[in-house]
Amino acid sequence: DLLEGLSLREVCLGDALPVFTGVRLLSAAMPSSGGTGEEAATEELAFEVQLEYDGGFHLAIDVDLVFGKSAYLFVRLSRVRGRLRLVFTRLPFTHWSFCFLDDPLIDFEVKSQFEGRPMPQLTSIIVNQLKKVIKRKHTLPNYKIRYKPFFPFQVLPPSE
Repeated sequence: DLLEGLSLREVCLGDALPVFTGVRLLSAAMPSSGGTGEEAATEELAFEVQLEYDGGFHLAIDVDLVFGKSAYLFVRLSRVRGRLRLVFTRLPFTHWSFCFLDDPLIDFEVKSQFEGRPMPQLTSIIVNQLKKVIKRKHTLPNYKIRYKPFFPFQVLPPSE
């Protein structure tokens, strides 16, 4: 292993929120039982939206390598444009998810250093890898939910 440790030096959420336009409802799934109260709540809502983000989210990481060497990595998400599928669902557990409907336009600003010296070769490799990961894991048809729910499903005893 080349890596001995990673330290997050800085995280900044940027100075602007994403802008969503052209919102279109794709589907609304209602429960088949037709109950009242929580049983009648919508099971799933799916939207198509246009996303624009120019906020500048960034992070900086210090990397400790073997043999006492070190590296530094700075990644800024300068711009994102694309069509998203945004889904709010209660099945199999309550969660939301998103994926790009086609390849988004994404601009990264990346700076990398090894032992204090700039590494432009590494920078282009990192940008290409980030774009491949977004295409492979967050763009249809390859998208899958890859996380556990924030609040695991719990069965509550009936109230008396």
